[in-house]
Amino acid sequence: MMGARAHSPPGEVQEQRPMSRYTSTRDNLRWARVTDLTTISETDEDQFLDSGSSNLGMGSDPSIHATDNRTHISSTGITPVFHFVPPMDLTGKITRDGKYPIHGGGFADVYAGFLSLETANIQKVAIKVIRSHTYNETNQWKIEKRLRREIRVWSCLKHENVLPLLGVTSDFGPYTAMVCPWMATGSLYHFLGDNKETLTMSNRLKILTDISEGLVYLHSQSVIHGDLTTANILISDERKALLSDFGLSNLVVEAQGSFFMSSTVGGSPRWAAPELYCLEDDVEHTPVISKPCDVYSFGSVMLQVITGRIPYHDIAQDVLVIMELISGKHPRRPPEPMLTDKLWNFIRSCWHADPLSRPGMKMIQTELRNLQARPG
Repeated sequence: MMGARAHSPPGEVQEQRPMSRYTSTRDNLRWARVTDLTTISETDEDQFLDSGSSNLGMGSDPSIHATDNRTHISSTGITPVFHFVPPMDLTGKITRDGKYPIHGGGFADVYAGFLSLETANIQKVAIKVIRSHTYNETNQWKIEKRLRREIRVWSCLKHENVLPLLGVTSDFGPYTAMVCPWMATGSLYHFLGDNKETLTMSNRLKILTDISEGLVYLHSQSVIHGDLTTANILISDERKALLSDFGLSNLVVEAQGSFFMSSTVGGSPRWAAPELYCLEDDVEHTPVISKPCDVYSFGSVMLQVITGRIPYHDIAQDVLVIMELISGKHPRRPPEPMLTDKLWNFIRSCWHADPLSRPGMKMIQTELRNLQARPG
């Protein structure tokens, strides 16, 4: 991963490389063909991240902010191609709504604000700021580098079940903050609690199908969520589920190591895969977040959506939940009439002890579509 490589001349694509790029002579914009966003070498990543204007490479011209996702057909099959346009720099264009954050998670604080652009009406937005306590002198450069990378990747993701990134700002502390549309309905966690008595099985299956659609899309782009819970799935005014916060847990865990995962319970253990909490003799061991981890978490989200109860609802302390995970014990089945044997077995298949034996998100998506068509 660390070795420097010779680069192709502009316009030439080498199929064997995980990433190749060329410069357009028409508009001088960077193009990158990505076969796996998670396997770009550090040398390529450094050069790519540093290719934009300013230290973050953020753009300020709204006319070039749109992302053009294309498809490249090669001898190895169909590969996504991203037009990497720098996220819009919204510094100076946001008015803070209140002095303090309106929400805080394990990795970031969320502020409310109003975005004012010359080309659009005033829009309420959410501003996500990575918690400064995750930084120290030895890991600051590492987190900032990975944060820039996650922002770049996020700016290329376009799907109706993925929360869009509007841009970035440096007005909320020393670190780059991410700006997203404001979702007044809030998180799925609170939506389930507020509508427990009125949500039908059809409503719940629709939410789960939305989540599966978003995860299928992320995985097709080689993006792993890494911290899927009902707290970071947002609900739009149209009651559509949108995934958010993908990649944030990964970048912090990479910088802090496995101790961060267990000591701050940053990985949301009630929804997390057990392999992320395996005890290792090597203190330098870092959990590997994978697509099967997302599948496990989806099973836990599904349990909560169907029953209205969080996983391990009968255990009060998260540290005890971690002990259950380490010992291989799954959440118990709540006494909920909507949770049929078929749905319970479906959930349990997502919790298979062997990550490779869990169903893929595409299979889950298909099954949910079938269930939604025939909820009975």
